[in-house]
Amino acid sequence: MFSIFRAVYGEPAEEAVETEHLEFLGRDAAECETFINAVSRRALAEGKQRDDQWIAEFAASCFTQGALRWCDGLDEQTQCSWKLLRKAMLSRYRPIFYGRSGEEAEEFVRMVHDRAIDANMVRSDGWYTSFFGSSLAGDALRWYASLELEVQKDWNRLQQAVFARYPPQSSVPASLDTIPVPAPAAAAPPPATTVRRRARIRVVSEGSHNTYVSKKFNRGGFVAHTDDPSCFLQVEYIPSFITGTQALYIPDNQIEGCDLFGIKWILNTSKATLCATNSNDAEGTSNGVRDSLLRRAWRISPQPSDPNGVELVGLSAMSGSEQLYAHSSGDWHGAIAFFGYQSASLKVQLFLEPI
Repeated sequence: MFSIFRAVYGEPAEEAVETEHLEFLGRDAAECETFINAVSRRALAEGKQRDDQWIAEFAASCFTQGALRWCDGLDEQTQCSWKLLRKAMLSRYRPIFYGRSGEEAEEFVRMVHDRAIDANMVRSDGWYTSFFGSSLAGDALRWYASLELEVQKDWNRLQQAVFARYPPQSSVPASLDTIPVPAPAAAAPPPATTVRRRARIRVVSEGSHNTYVSKKFNRGGFVAHTDDPSCFLQVEYIPSFITGTQALYIPDNQIEGCDLFGIKWILNTSKATLCATNSNDAEGTSNGVRDSLLRRAWRISPQPSDPNGVELVGLSAMSGSEQLYAHSSGDWHGAIAFFGYQSASLKVQLFLEPI
């Protein structure tokens, strides 16, 4: 299958292996996620992306200060397996919610949802509430401790309580002396900030008419774009313009067995491709492409409407803190590839077009 990809995309150019020294101090979740991404990229550059023990030993050699002391306390099996070590790191160095603002609350709740996807726990209410309760500090922790036990154990009610306690800045009440807890009689609708919105993904290239990401694959087995309205893929996103990335969801089984839309790195190259996958499955549908799956790969941004007055939302692909740029060509049979740089002749732009 990889030979088909070479036929579509061409042979990868030789890349210089990164030589800069990596270091992980164990300060916070942001440092942890950036470090994990850097280690994965280094392993890919060294041709060691399938060597679980090599990656674990390389990562451990970069630990220092608090991270080094924590790693020394892990069992030998975890220290010698990158899959286990990475999982332990994400659990140890998780984002902390302090209760500083409504915007922080929105981002934290979205992060909990994303972590549930990563852990294949989207159907476990107890996992959500346990993860949430163990990731609090400051005002948020004191507030959480005062909640009724029934609210702490019910994820839907807990989310509602969080957004009631920490509303958006524009709607902060005059007094927060009382702790707003939803009545147990009936669950209220989810807050507007967590409601997903449906959209198509518009593909814009200079000098060409607009096309849209397709729910059908091209003849090479890759997600492509099309001008056939019957094939337009619909995705769902959270319409909140806050710092960070989010997942795109595929509703209604449009691509059989898939409910998430992300990006996968192509083996031994600096290229990535669009990928449909299942939240309970480590693999995606792009044939011949394995490992380095980015599920939470999308950043949205406000955009002006197009000349016809159609609402648009900017859509950027991210690999950690690095932005990836979309490219396409008629020779690629509608496939879209992502690189860490832009090509003036092949670049395209992606937008969400809300329905």
